[in-house]
Amino acid sequence: MLRSPSQNGSFTSPGVYLEEMFLPPLPAFLTGVPVFLGVADFKENKNGDDRQPVKLRLWTEFTSKFQQLDNKSYLYSAVQGFFLNGGIQCYVLPLLSKDKLSDALEIAEDMTGIDLVCAPGFTDPNDQQAILEHCTKLGDRFAILDAPPSLNRPQVDLKTNLVGSYGAIYSPWIQIEQVAKSQSTQYVPPCGHIAGVYARSDREFGFHRAPANLIIEGVLGLDPNSVLQNTNVNQIRSVQGRGIRVWGAETLSPEDNWKFINVRRVFITVQRWIETTLADVAFEPNDYKLWLRIKREVSTYLESLFRKGVFQGRTTKEAFYVKCDEETNPLNLRQQGQVFTEIGMAPAAPSQFVVVRLIHDSTGVSLMPSVPSESKV
Repeated sequence: MLRSPSQNGSFTSPGVYLEEMFLPPLPAFLTGVPVFLGVADFKENKNGDDRQPVKLRLWTEFTSKFQQLDNKSYLYSAVQGFFLNGGIQCYVLPLLSKDKLSDALEIAEDMTGIDLVCAPGFTDPNDQQAILEHCTKLGDRFAILDAPPSLNRPQVDLKTNLVGSYGAIYSPWIQIEQVAKSQSTQYVPPCGHIAGVYARSDREFGFHRAPANLIIEGVLGLDPNSVLQNTNVNQIRSVQGRGIRVWGAETLSPEDNWKFINVRRVFITVQRWIETTLADVAFEPNDYKLWLRIKREVSTYLESLFRKGVFQGRTTKEAFYVKCDEETNPLNLRQQGQVFTEIGMAPAAPSQFVVVRLIHDSTGVSLMPSVPSESKV
């Protein structure tokens, strides 16, 4: 018989006791939420074509719902590593085979609750370029990519072909504490563990902090044959006396403004907030009342981020600006049904404003890079 403990939590006699446990409530606007793409199938009978993402908040939910179809899928270890490193919510989008990646990316386009994309073990440059282009196109998510498992072939293509600020790549592969029985190798790609580090860093320090110099839980060692030293590859290192840590926080972009992961993720998070909060302005009259509303609501949100240390500067004027008026919305643009808002932000890493243009129209909200301001902080 299951019995509840006494009010003070003590147990007065031997036996089996039932303790009710509740998952902690999620923040209103959650960051560090990945979608995992990998070869797997549902344990319960489902339509084979029903490849829809499944939300998970516990590692045991994955093992109860999915089975791997490929011993090199690495989905098992990636999701396990995510929760082991502090992740609290993710999605799994199962593929029937690795050649179905493009189909999975198309399905993922409609997802709104994520800001990270992980495809553990998809190390072919063409696959990774497709993931980068997916993230760049949507502008509301960031790709965590794995370096190849070995250096038996030239890797210069990673430097020349993979370019973009909406993703980062990590090396080397890692040896984990518990390997799925179906996997034939002791080394696994690191993206799932790294995604967990992102989530933990967001929760403890904020999404504006670079997810680097942080320990990776559940890792026994590093694969010496997959260490990749190319430019813009973030290393995982064993630091004497300090464990195995993420050592690097660079995107795959050659542009100085978008060099750091935390800078790109600040803009991603701001865009996600705007898309959620200002979605209803699409059909409002395009006049000064609408411009004032957009400026007021965006400024209020950015001011709240300023108080959390997201931006540089001693005052809000040094940290950001929002411009939505007749100058940014001349008559010809208004006649096209678009509302242009210019937003300048000074994220914590670089020493200059990065400026984007915020566009509202009947299709939704989008951000477009603009000419960087020369204003220094």
